[in-house]
Amino acid sequence: MKKILLSTTALAVASGFAFAEAKAAEVKVGGYTTAEFVYSDTDLNMGTAGVNDDTTGDDGGFEIYQDSEIIFNVSQKLDNGITIAFQTQLEAADNSGDQIDEAFMTISGNFGQVIIGSENLPNYKMHRWVPNAGQMDIESSDYGTFATVGGFGVGVDEAFQTTAVRANCNDCQNVSYYSPRIAGFQVGVGYAPDSNQAADSTTAGPGAGVYENGINGALDWGGDFGGVSLGVGVNSHVWQSNPTNTSQTTSDNLGAEPGTSGHWATAASVGFAGFSFGAAYARSWGVADAIGTESGDAETFATSLMYGQGPWAVSVGYLDSRARGNITSGGGINDTYSLIEVAGGYALGPGIRLTGSVAFQEENGEVADQLTASDDGETVFVTSSLVFNF
Repeated sequence: MKKILLSTTALAVASGFAFAEAKAAEVKVGGYTTAEFVYSDTDLNMGTAGVNDDTTGDDGGFEIYQDSEIIFNVSQKLDNGITIAFQTQLEAADNSGDQIDEAFMTISGNFGQVIIGSENLPNYKMHRWVPNAGQMDIESSDYGTFATVGGFGVGVDEAFQTTAVRANCNDCQNVSYYSPRIAGFQVGVGYAPDSNQAADSTTAGPGAGVYENGINGALDWGGDFGGVSLGVGVNSHVWQSNPTNTSQTTSDNLGAEPGTSGHWATAASVGFAGFSFGAAYARSWGVADAIGTESGDAETFATSLMYGQGPWAVSVGYLDSRARGNITSGGGINDTYSLIEVAGGYALGPGIRLTGSVAFQEENGEVADQLTASDDGETVFVTSSLVFNF
């Protein structure tokens, strides 16, 4: 009995020490919520090429959109100066397709930072987005959520409607390294075994629709010179296409090597006296374009100018995208997308911002399954958003 009691006491003491160490970690809870009010008016031309058909598709109207996340951060600094941290993001809006957005561990120190888990890769995290004073944005924007023509959608995996390309790795399992910034330079490299493995999945692997052995990299430089800030960056991601996935055949339009798909992008920024200017360009190859049924290549150019003083800012931006490739039935498909936006924002208080925008979106393309048909549309947007970061 005494032996059992001693063992139990020892276990309790050990558990107490373990619990005390766990409590030593710093826990922070934050996040954001947005309420977006959008009015859109769409003029459609869908059906046989050259024939107007305004009765097909969505003519727009008034919509309310919400995007919210609760973000949990846990960190602990070791005696040797290294910090171990964990972050997970809980989706709190009904429109989300997943409940946990990201879940990853970080190891940080003088050497830089290592990220392991479900998170975006360096090409996306280090990309220089063009400046924007609104909430809808012009890259990976919300505009396509409210008005889209035919098979057009919001591009995130290819260089269509964005230069910040996720390249079929939207928070897929990966390991990445980010160097400290030295003389203005920072390097990021990453590796993802496949594109299909989610945060809680251990069974993903080769199969139709899965990209394999993703190699990712980014290089960025930034500095200040007499009140003028300059920055430039390049990034790229390349997958080895799965031979069993017939949809990943590589287009030869850009001279891509057989069996690979990916993208490269570059961006630059300038800031002075309250002005911020940015420009970015991205090109992808060997991946399905926005229509989703063809393999080919796409490219996007984006630029914007923003001016801000104190709590307010205004911006004007332009984005142009083009996708092209081949489908199995033969013939070419050419899709174009352009967006012009004027936006403004005002800080009501710490973390609380009111924004608004007026935008014009134009889409032109060919229907994937009918080469004689076309999908064309023009949309005008008027938006207002209330953003709360906490």
